[in-house]
Amino acid sequence: PWSAPGWMKTSGKLEGGSLRPDAYDVYARYFVKYIRAFGEEGIKITALTVQNEPQYEAMYPTMKMTAPEQGKFIKDHLGPLLEKEGLSEQIKIMLFDHNWNSPDYPISILDDSLIAKYTAGAAFHCYEGAVGAMSKVHDAHPEKGLYFTECSGGSWSPVFADNLQYMVSQLLIGTVNNWSKNVLLWNMALDEKNGPTTNQPGTGEGNRGCMTCRGVVTVNSKDGEVTRNVEYYALAHFSKFVRPGAKRIYSSALSDKGVENVAFLNTDGSRVMVVINTTKQDQTFSVSEQENVYKYTLKPGAVVTLVWR
Repeated sequence: PWSAPGWMKTSGKLEGGSLRPDAYDVYARYFVKYIRAFGEEGIKITALTVQNEPQYEAMYPTMKMTAPEQGKFIKDHLGPLLEKEGLSEQIKIMLFDHNWNSPDYPISILDDSLIAKYTAGAAFHCYEGAVGAMSKVHDAHPEKGLYFTECSGGSWSPVFADNLQYMVSQLLIGTVNNWSKNVLLWNMALDEKNGPTTNQPGTGEGNRGCMTCRGVVTVNSKDGEVTRNVEYYALAHFSKFVRPGAKRIYSSALSDKGVENVAFLNTDGSRVMVVINTTKQDQTFSVSEQENVYKYTLKPGAVVTLVWR
């Protein structure tokens, strides 16, 4: 959620404020109602985060939640309630769900074993900090999972080549090499005006969301034409070839030469390696497995997906 209902908050509204301590119990019951309601429609919820971007407040639905507050909510309310309702095996609770610049937030919660028993691990966004922060959490608590749950491209960064390099290097290769189990982008599809948004023209309401965020694809609201954006191509290098159930496997790092890579083993035995050349020169590299050796020359800024058995 981006916010608890306004009547549960110190601000009395969806925008800003914190969850009132006397509302912790009823808010936990809201989560159970949400899970049950979706289940009645045939949709099985298997994971949740307690608060989207808990360190951020803005003029749209947001709610500040410190690490001690999130820990207390999970330990004393949400975790025990999910257990009581028989949902603890179904639901993964992910901590944090915010930027790479605050790895100590989830670490401080996981350090408490009474809270950690209810949680699957921690979730991260890309907008501040460096991807290596995920490994800091892994090193502190290798028994827990890490999840990359949000990043967005936008009109603030219009150059296709620059975006492709960042997304493949940091959001896809970078997150997975730093122990992430998944990669999610925001949004899947928007119209030609980066909408719909929650702005209400003529009502005096200000900016109530991202007006410049770009979808993975853009769908023209007049004729339905679909434009594939850079995010589409970055994701396709992985999602078309790294299939459900795949495991990341070891591949030697060549980042000192500007050649970054990550490798996977699919359930059918096929291997997948995605490689990007972050330099301004052609780079030739070799992939070797037992007696097999494959050579490839990659153009500056280019990405390649190699598949073999």
